[in-house]
This record gives sequence, structure tokens and C-alpha cells, in this order.
Amino acid sequence: MARRLLLPGLWVLAAAMLAARFFPESSRIMLGGELVTITPYYHYGLSLLVWFGVMAGAYLLLPPNRPGYPPLWVGLVHVASTSVGVVMTFSPHLFLEYGGMPRRYIDYADGFKTWANVSSFGAYLFIASTAFFIFAVVFCAIWHRRRNRKIQSS
Repeated sequence: MARRLLLPGLWVLAAAMLAARFFPESSRIMLGGELVTITPYYHYGLSLLVWFGVMAGAYLLLPPNRPGYPPLWVGLVHVASTSVGVVMTFSPHLFLEYGGMPRRYIDYADGFKTWANVSSFGAYLFIASTAFFIFAVVFCAIWHRRRNRKIQSS
């Protein structure tokens, strides 16, 4: 029972940490002699909380006691890499806004290229962690079937 709830619990914990990161109070800073209000990124946070909930549900619905379930280390790598990827993708946007870069621009100014690259790498890491999860589930299911066929044929 404890193993069944471990990975969904980690996803819920990661979602709570994500909510604390992306749902702060609005802050006011001075930019160029003007008082500017920095608003939190609710749409980023909410969509990612939904994704974290879907992954917690996926790990909860997969039967952990049957062979073919991904090993524990796969789930831990998946939770960690997804969380790091999400923070690397969306945190630079907050830093850019504090630096004076307005939202919803197509291209970044040259001074912000480093943050744009960090954000892009985080998005690639997030996609890679999702592909890793899908590959792990499919691989474990196929490996389990092949193993059962060998046992039955002998």
C-alpha cells in the first residue's frame, strides 16, 4: 500500500511546491521611476497543476503489484526531471518581467537571450521527461509480455 501511494504523493508534493512558486502575491517594484505591478502567472501554474494531477492519477491507476509496472527509480526520475523542467521553463519569465521585459513578446532582446535559452532548455527537459515516462510504461509492458511468453513456452 505504501508503494502504491509513494509516487502519487510525490506528484502532489511537487504540485504544492509549484503552487507556492507560481502563485505568490502580486508585488510592486520601481522600474524607470514608475511603480509597476508584477502579477503572478496563474495560467501557467494552473495548467501545470492539472498536468501534475494527471500524472499522479496515472501512477495511482497503474497497478504497482503486477509485473510490468515501472520500477520506483523510473518514477523518481520522472517526478524530479518534470519538476526541474517546469521550474526552468517558467521561472525565467518572472525574472524577465522583473528586468523590464514585457509579456507576450515574440522575440527577446539581446540582453535576455540567456534567460530565453534557459527557458527553452527547461521546456525540452519537460518534454523529454514525459517521453521517458511513456517509454518506460510501454517498455515494461512489452518486456513483461515477452517474459511471460518465454515462461509459458518452456
